[in-house]
Amino acid sequence: MSFFIFLIFIILFIVAIPLLRIAAALINMKRRVANAFGGKEKPGKANEEPQRRKVYDKDIGEYVKFEEIAVDKSDDTPMEKVEYREESQVSDVEFEEIRD
Repeated sequence: MSFFIFLIFIILFIVAIPLLRIAAALINMKRRVANAFGGKEKPGKANEEPQRRKVYDKDIGEYVKFEEIAVDKSDDTPMEKVEYREESQVSDVEFEEIRD
């Protein structure tokens, strides 16, 4: 009877250790990924107000006033009418080794 208990213990030991190692590796990998992307979220962070965008007045810094320019649509050329010049391609080139 003790032989069967010993055999069950050995089989459990052989199966349990690799399963525990795999579980530990997965937990460790999850922790590394969480740390790489800023760690765990802090509990008080959800209650904070979102940051507001800064608004700059005209009297702070250099202010540039822009004005709209009227564009004549007849000057635009449609893409169908655009022509491109075909360039000649070099097919055979002699190789010359440069020695120091």
